Amino acid sequence: MSLANQASAVSLAPGKLILSGEHAVVYGAPALALAVARHIRSQCSIRPDAAAGLSWSLPDLQQQGTLSWVDVRAQRSLLDNRFAEFEAGKLSAAEILQSPQQLVLYCLALCLPESDPACHLELSVSSQLPAGAGMGSSAAAAASVLSLAAAQFGQSLAKQKLFEMTRYCERLCHGRGGLIDSATVSFGGLVEALNGVASRYRMRYSAATGFM
Repeated sequence: MSLANQASAVSLAPGKLILSGEHAVVYGAPALALAVARHIRSQCSIRPDAAAGLSWSLPDLQQQGTLSWVDVRAQRSLLDNRFAEFEAGKLSAAEILQSPQQLVLYCLALCLPESDPACHLELSVSSQLPAGAGMGSSAAAAASVLSLAAAQFGQSLAKQKLFEMTRYCERLCHGRGGLIDSATVSFGGLVEALNGVASRYRMRYSAATGFM
């Protein structure tokens, strides 16, 4: 949704729990994951009294800052270059991102229109998910910011497109985009990964064994 006629907008993306195939899914084996009722919450609002640009905050980490739109776009270029250095063996996966806010800024930059917005946007991202606990916090952060930013700048993101963009952004966190994490936080519900493809799990009924 656009903020043109409202004070603020909010986007939530759920965390996930893997029910089966937690480690094998990385190598293409089947897996099941479930979205949980704990979220990454992104909220943005327009500041009509401020110069065009972005104010961002991560309240859980007590971090905040202000950037011009040129600087936001520069973060995307910087991280694309750092990912290229990772692929060339010059950086480890853990060295691609240099600070937590960079993932947020990268996701926002992906959704910017060709011309810099004339507004000043305030963006806050908070989490109910513990970092590093295997609950998909980085994927959820990406999905939450992407959904909010796309709506703010007049784009419509179908769930499949959100999944693809989330996976693309999450490669910055781990060196490769997580299939099951990105799918679960984007699609919600119960998600199945099979043969390298992720989709909402559909219950199947067998007369012999019942629901599967």
